[in-house]
Amino acid sequence: MTRSDEERFYDKIDFGHGGGCWLWLAAKDKGGYGKFWLDGKVRSSHRAAWVLANGAIPDGLHVLHRC
Repeated sequence: MTRSDEERFYDKIDFGHGGGCWLWLAAKDKGGYGKFWLDGKVRSSHRAAWVLANGAIPDGLHVLHRC
């Protein structure tokens, strides 16, 4: 059985990091940003989180994170 994108994504997060922030445990780029393979391409993990929760990112929308 193939695991869903959501299952793969959430397995890579430490939710108990504190302060309401989620700690990314998987691949990161040189700048320390999380990376996740989704829909045939590598995305920043915070953008992948948006897509998984809300669908495609609308043109002109900037998906940011605080942690």
